[in-house]
Amino acid sequence: MKIQSLFYLLTILSTTLAIKVTHKKEVAYAACKSLLTQFAGSTSSGSPDPFCDVTNQPAMGSMAICLVENFEESSKDYYRPYLETCSISEHKFFASYKNATNHIPEISSSQDSNTTHPTRLSYDNVQLSFNQLYRQALNDNYSIWFGTVLLAYWGLVMLVASLNYWSHFLFPRFVKSLHGSISNFVRVHFILSPTVGNTHASSVKYLKVVQAYVPLRFESIIVLAWTVLCFVFCGINHYPTRSNLTSLVGNRAALLAGFCVPLLILFAGRNNFLQWLTGWSHARFLLFHRWQARVVFIMILIHVSAKTSVLIKFDSYPSIFLQSYVAWAMVAAISLGLLIGHSWQYFRNSSYEIFLIVHHILAVLFIAGAWIHTRGADTPYAYYAATAIWSFDKLARLIRITSFGVKKAKVELISDEVLKVIVPRPRWWKPFPGSYAYIYFLKPTTFWQSHPFTIIDSVDDANTLTFCIKIKGGITHGICQQLVRKTNQMDYFHVLIEGPYSRPHSGRHFENLVMLSTGTGIPGPYYTALDLIRKNDNSTKRIKFYWIIRDVKSINWFLEELCKLEGTIVETVIYICNTNTNFPFLKSQEMSKQFDSDAEKVSYSSDYLKHRLQFVDFRYGRPSIREIVHQEVKEARNSIGFITCGAPQMVDHARMTIVDSLKHDTSKRVELFEDFQEW
Repeated sequence: MKIQSLFYLLTILSTTLAIKVTHKKEVAYAACKSLLTQFAGSTSSGSPDPFCDVTNQPAMGSMAICLVENFEESSKDYYRPYLETCSISEHKFFASYKNATNHIPEISSSQDSNTTHPTRLSYDNVQLSFNQLYRQALNDNYSIWFGTVLLAYWGLVMLVASLNYWSHFLFPRFVKSLHGSISNFVRVHFILSPTVGNTHASSVKYLKVVQAYVPLRFESIIVLAWTVLCFVFCGINHYPTRSNLTSLVGNRAALLAGFCVPLLILFAGRNNFLQWLTGWSHARFLLFHRWQARVVFIMILIHVSAKTSVLIKFDSYPSIFLQSYVAWAMVAAISLGLLIGHSWQYFRNSSYEIFLIVHHILAVLFIAGAWIHTRGADTPYAYYAATAIWSFDKLARLIRITSFGVKKAKVELISDEVLKVIVPRPRWWKPFPGSYAYIYFLKPTTFWQSHPFTIIDSVDDANTLTFCIKIKGGITHGICQQLVRKTNQMDYFHVLIEGPYSRPHSGRHFENLVMLSTGTGIPGPYYTALDLIRKNDNSTKRIKFYWIIRDVKSINWFLEELCKLEGTIVETVIYICNTNTNFPFLKSQEMSKQFDSDAEKVSYSSDYLKHRLQFVDFRYGRPSIREIVHQEVKEARNSIGFITCGAPQMVDHARMTIVDSLKHDTSKRVELFEDFQEW
């Protein structure tokens, strides 16, 4: 991770430094050069610039006269860039100036085509050219300065987020002391609450067509402030000449868009080092990624519209499209537009694998088109950086996959609803609570697909990973159909594992820890509890573990793990929502029927389950998350942390109940940790 962080930082920093700001003193040389046109091509020593050719004294002397006599105030500052560009000593410069003043004709001008004698330019002409060129330079300079501010904005956001994240580990007592009215007000109204409404983990539909997730309020503020900066910077501090304001606005928009692209790529990557620094989830960075892309697209549209209007004005439209750099610009703009259009949640949910393929193809076309287009204007550095960041992310993923190696995974179909995947891992490969990994099942038709699942370090076998995967469509459905045909509903698959990803949270530092999970959301919170037990961590005095399941049969695929909680400080509560099932579970004959086809599994009778899980508090019916959270907060004497993972509705209810508790309870720190991610 340190190597990744260093690479990304150096890439962005080197790109920023490569984009050079033009200083006022540097314009003098260009102004004189633009007027001394008669010397162009008059070099004899092979130097591409006649003014750098010490053997071409008429040209060099004319430049010396122009720089010395037209910029008398601090003239050294104005001719110094010329000396550095041409690698000429100050002694040779003034020798040429003296020689030129001795041989200059009485009447000379920039229009004189004579290249055998030096020329003295009109002061007014030089100053006019200087001012025009400096105004042009200022337009570019402000684009660079504003682009740097946009990068610095995200740097500041990440710095604040990092300080907040690491303070939970370095200064836990201080963090837990922040539960007063001011702290709670900020958390209630900005940190924990959705921008509008009460849903964040659950997607909402607008006009029955648009489906999206509602960001948290502070996320919206971050995006909104950055968006305002982008559009304000597009419209201010322009220095037009000859009514070219439209063109300048278009140029500014394109340059600012270029500054945004490297971070746009970085935020989407799995190996984004900022996740490690801030503790923020991949889903949050994808939220920023999507909004950045939308803003960049609008700025590209501003650029295209401005340039099109200028081309129409000068009768250069549509013949300009015959030039390759313009054609590639259209490829980039159209590709980005298609990227924005097909990235709505509806398309992601319809077929995520197809979405990924199309997304990658369009992204390559966008970067390639923008690279070629900006190369002609000598401004491709941002796209160099974007390519480097994207390539490094793919390389890091490849290293993760190959270092783990191909493993033979045991896959069981349990209760017709979950695939339990058990994979041996290298000894050095260390998962942690809340971490997840991408699994590649090496089947001919699906080897290229990968999906993220929460990791549990096996409760029985050393150096072994366990995944509990809910059967949905796609690859999990195909594996399910394959296992159904097996006598024991179990088989072995060759797999690749990419991970672990995510960052640990500071839940272990709270005196009270409450886990709320539903269905297959149990692995993350469970692993946190298991890790505290294994490490005998005394920081947490009380752990309450809630698991909400639809039917009693779900216990079958997590029974071994649940048994490890017996005799520990973990209080386990299981809610069974299907009220048609009366305790104790299923009738013995029904259990036997259910597992007759599985020769290797124990036919768990109701008596066995009742005895084995006697430490569990079983409750029936759909629980009230609001009542659970309020009760736990009320009973906690000291700080309390909630870890949630599972059904989006449950996660949202827990969040809003915690928000409500913070409004009325300032006696203790109440924290929320979401292991749930959806993108």
